[in-house]
Amino acid sequence: GGKDDIIASVDTQTVQRESMQTLCPEVWLNDEVINAYREILNHRNADLSSPIHIFSSFFMTKILDDGRGYNYDNVRGWHRKVPGGDLFNLDMILFPVNIGGFHWGLVVVYMKERRIMYYDSMHRSGQQYLETIKRYIEDAHLAVK
Repeated sequence: GGKDDIIASVDTQTVQRESMQTLCPEVWLNDEVINAYREILNHRNADLSSPIHIFSSFFMTKILDDGRGYNYDNVRGWHRKVPGGDLFNLDMILFPVNIGGFHWGLVVVYMKERRIMYYDSMHRSGQQYLETIKRYIEDAHLAVK
């Protein structure tokens, strides 16, 4: 088949044949594969007694307004798309972070512990992403309470 053939789909997320090549060693993993897997995990997690939600890899780009700075309006309704429709009833929230188009990090919010962590295999601090997600949680809280 051709490189643009869709070889997998989960709800609205699709994966083209070419994107599967990003799973090979020493190849940059693209957002199409990450978002498809995220959708699979969100379906599985919807039935858990301790619900979690994984946001789209585009969330961080949107909330940081494509590098122009924090903009809650760009993601205002996203918190309603979580299991149960309430961000604050989740145990854990994950935010994949694309860094410079060549590396991935992950922000994890542990809601019950009220803790936000950043994970990065290159040991970067992720301070900008931690501050962004803290502010997002605060703004989402104001919007729903």
